[in-house]
Amino acid sequence: MTEARGPSAWRSRQVLLIALPLLVIVLSAIVWAIALSRSNFWADDFLNVTQFSRSLGDLSNDRINAGRYVANVFWAVGTYAFGAGSVIPFLTVNTLVFVTGLLTWLWVGAKARWSSLAAWWVCGLFLATSVWYQTALSSSAIGHSCGFLALGLGLLAHERCMKTTTVRSAALWSLASGGAWTLGVISNILYIGLLTIAAYCAFHQFAHGRRLGAPKIRAAVAVCFWNLVLPIIYFETVAYPATTSKTQYARNGLRYIHENLSFYKSQLAPTAALTVAYAAVMIVALAGAIVAIRRRDWFPIAVLSAAGATALPALVQSQQRAVFYMAMPLLLTFSALAAGLRPVLLGQTARLAWPRVTLFLGTAVALLLIFAQGAEVRAYFVRTPFGDAYGLATFRSQVAALTPEGGAICAQLSLDAPHEALFVAAMSGQDGFLVPPISAAQAFLVPAGQTCPAGASAAHITVGLDARGDFVAAG
Repeated sequence: MTEARGPSAWRSRQVLLIALPLLVIVLSAIVWAIALSRSNFWADDFLNVTQFSRSLGDLSNDRINAGRYVANVFWAVGTYAFGAGSVIPFLTVNTLVFVTGLLTWLWVGAKARWSSLAAWWVCGLFLATSVWYQTALSSSAIGHSCGFLALGLGLLAHERCMKTTTVRSAALWSLASGGAWTLGVISNILYIGLLTIAAYCAFHQFAHGRRLGAPKIRAAVAVCFWNLVLPIIYFETVAYPATTSKTQYARNGLRYIHENLSFYKSQLAPTAALTVAYAAVMIVALAGAIVAIRRRDWFPIAVLSAAGATALPALVQSQQRAVFYMAMPLLLTFSALAAGLRPVLLGQTARLAWPRVTLFLGTAVALLLIFAQGAEVRAYFVRTPFGDAYGLATFRSQVAALTPEGGAICAQLSLDAPHEALFVAAMSGQDGFLVPPISAAQAFLVPAGQTCPAGASAAHITVGLDARGDFVAAG
């Protein structure tokens, strides 16, 4: 009877331990589903859907996509498959890319880097932050989603490489690993920070190749080239110049770090309790990584370093601030915590019982605090997800009712300067008038007091604000 109850008791305990993060995951998914159903095209979506409609666009022009060529592919394939009538299929694919990367990272890591139970808690903590919604619910954030995919594929390819038994198969999986890290840099400039993990992988792939009999110099040159040199070349020659050529990314420097840290703290840890929770996570993660180094396990410190390295490009920005820039750093920090504490979580000795209980209680408190802090973000995406804020979806329907399809539109802007700038950004200038339901052939945004260059042949509308501050169109 004791043997029969043993596995049952173990399973019951496991269910109880994953119940809290599982609840957070389920509630977060419900918010995503509701927000998805209410989302519409927004801002850069209009630019991308017009520039890359059933086409990769001008591949020599890296200014439009800021060197993120995954956007060209995503929008070209998406417009072939779905047209431009709804953002929902684009968001669905974007989220699938993001989730695939996240789950691959956690699944592969659970086989060797942390326990399966820890993977649930890492996922719960990460989703509780709510910083990922802007990535999953913005089609133009496909670059960030691909960054998560690159992270998962990079670790998967590395682990497969380490299990190979021939030099040729090891080289192929090492090449796949390098391709994943390069994909990360192509996806977004932030993910140059993942190269600390790539360096860890390159060293171990080289050592594994040597054990299999690969020539020393050739193995070193090969794994370093495709894991490190190739993504750095892309960063230096394409990603960085293309990104900084855009006005919003042009100014950056260490002098902006303090101000940006204050912003992200106000968004993620505005209370003393949350500050203590995040500080505790980082301190324990660092302590675990240092102890792991003494065991000659450099993986936790590589992941923790990657967290800092992916946060740094956002922290040195002068203008661009958004909490979703912290999504990758937070995931990597939680992952480093799980990797560094693996001996404590898996150890069977009696002396580890109290540390495990303390760790569980502390993590549960942190999870609840972090989830509570994300309430406003979740409420925002349920209430006014992208494309629905400022009445933009209703405004576009109004314009469609007032103007003929395939014609020219003159939009007289009866707005003050701040709302005019907001409108231009929300509609991506004229591009928002060129996609359904409006589907104009051309459009002109005319500031108050100026004359429309299209003349009387165009359909004329006036863009104003209603009592709620939403955009409205009048004939």
